[in-house]
Amino acid sequence: MKKIILLNVIFVLLLIFPSIYAFNDCNTIKDKLPTGIELPSFIPFSNEVIKAEIGNDFLGILVIKNSKIDKLSCKEENNLTFTYILKIKDSKVIDNLLSEKFNVDMLKEYMSNGNLNVNGLTTPKKVKLFFTKIFLTIGSWFI
Repeated sequence: MKKIILLNVIFVLLLIFPSIYAFNDCNTIKDKLPTGIELPSFIPFSNEVIKAEIGNDFLGILVIKNSKIDKLSCKEENNLTFTYILKIKDSKVIDNLLSEKFNVDMLKEYMSNGNLNVNGLTTPKKVKLFFTKIFLTIGSWFI
């Protein structure tokens, strides 16, 4: 149960982008990621454009529309209005996220020490992210 909840909560932000980095080929992941995947109802991301960076390098863009994955872009697009930016400090963080020892406490630690940073770019997105982090903290007490 713990793994199912954890994977669903971090699916959008943490599984797609580390996979791109791990395989070092965004287009391979893009081709294998079917569009239209519906996100679980308890994940609060419905209409979002998430840009991911590792260090100062561009990693990818994930577009979510109506709680479904709409597209994954492997190139920077200036015509999109980003709602969140995911910044991953370095490749070591990704290696740990993809490891067997990954857990909610590790995720919270990475978010608190700046190794993994998710920024909402508007006030409503910042509020949504704040409550998502609270949900993650409370959820970790029970799993």
